[in-house]
Parts: sequence; C-alpha cells; structure tokens
Amino acid sequence: MKIKEEEVADSLAEFYSEQPREDFIEAFAKIFKWMETVKGKDQLQKEVAEKTMTLYPEYANKMEILKTMNYVVEDSVQMKGYMAARISKYELVITEMLVRNVIKDLTPEEVAGLMSFIVYQARAPSAQKDDSAEEIPIAHGLPNLQKAIENTKIIIEEIIDEEKDRNVISEELEDLRKDPFKLTDIMYQWAKQKSFSKVIRMAKDFQEGMLVRWIQQLVEALKEIESAARVMGDPAVPEKIQASIKTIKRGIVFSPSLYTTL
Repeated sequence: MKIKEEEVADSLAEFYSEQPREDFIEAFAKIFKWMETVKGKDQLQKEVAEKTMTLYPEYANKMEILKTMNYVVEDSVQMKGYMAARISKYELVITEMLVRNVIKDLTPEEVAGLMSFIVYQARAPSAQKDDSAEEIPIAHGLPNLQKAIENTKIIIEEIIDEEKDRNVISEELEDLRKDPFKLTDIMYQWAKQKSFSKVIRMAKDFQEGMLVRWIQQLVEALKEIESAARVMGDPAVPEKIQASIKTIKRGIVFSPSLYTTL
C-alpha cells in the first residue's frame, strides 16, 4: 500500500483530535506503516553512506592513477580515457599498447599472437606442464613480435608499480605476471592458417574446447580493441586489427556446430 504524506498528516490530525473516530485502527495502521517506511529509509541511507565511505579511498586512488597517466585531466576525460572505456579487460594495458604504437610493426598474424594474453588463463585447471618438452623461446624467429612482447611486459610492470604507489591491488594485473604469452605461438600459427589438428598438437597442454573458446574470445576482444583504436584517428591501426580478426575467425572454430561438423 502506497502512503502519501498528506494522508498521514490527515490521519495524525484526526488521531490526536478530541473527536472519537470509527476508523481508529485504519488510521493507526497508516501512521505505523509510514513510520516503518521512514525508519527503513534512514537505515538504507546509513548503509549506503557507510559503504560509500569504505569505497571512496580506493576510488580516489584509482582516480589519481588515471590523472597521473593522463586518462583524466582536471576532471575531464581525455583521449586515452575514451579509448579505455571501450575495452572490458586490461583496459590500461591495452590502451598504453595502442598509444605507444606497440603493434605498429606487427603483421595481422603477429597481432593475434600478441593479444592472446587477453584471453589466456595461466591457472587454467586443464593446463599441464610437460617437463620433458624442450623449452623454445616464445615468438622464436619473430623479432618484431618478441619486441612487442617485451614492451607489453614493461607496460604491465609500469601500471602495477603505479597502482602499488597508490595502494591499489589488482589481482587481474598480477595474473599477467604468470607467463601470459604462453598462447602466443599457438594463436600465431592459427592466424597463419595452420589446420586445427596441427594447432591442437602444438597446444597439447590444453583441452580442445578450451582452445576453441580462447580463439572465439580473442575475436571479441580484438573487436573492442579496434573500436578503441579508432578513437586515435589513425585508420591504419584499426585496419590492422580488423585484418587480424579475419585471420583467426575461420574454420571449425566458428562453425555453427563444432561436433556435427567433426
């Protein structure tokens, strides 16, 4: 029952009047319900205020990080801020990669390999390390990709250091320290049009379903990155990312039904 303030005022006036009234119970119930509503409202306001005060220091620290990195200047969102807003994961890392031209000298296939860190899960339960396998450097024979990986690692460390200076803890970024480029060679070979069966043999540490899901997720992530890159105004970068999407969006991975196709 929705109670209006005017109704409560009338009920109070009549309740305290000297004239006896027949609907005493109804008037009392209306007043009681109103008081309970006010009490509940006050309690909610208190809880919201306490929660806001608890989260405010973290908000303030994160805002200082954005200001330091020129995502926000004098409470005004800058170009990097608009770029980051288009990305759903590792926003600062990817934005810095774009504005620092990390992918400038990469081929579309190398872009796919580099950006695989976005979807790779280092603690995936199905990933098992083969100790007997010979350790081959990531992106072996691809100097531009190796350089891009190193530059990305530098960006990750810079952002982590910035957050630590502001007492901001990001488990998501800490996870990037756990061999985030383990999927790079596999995704690169898939982008180079290797067959799914050959790529699966390379990815023996992972289940087929997991690899399929990662490839599909990378396509969606690259679409976000393409959108963010367009904010910069240079068409070359989003065009390269779009070309990268085309190299991996193919074959059995994107068939309407994986199992019926098999």
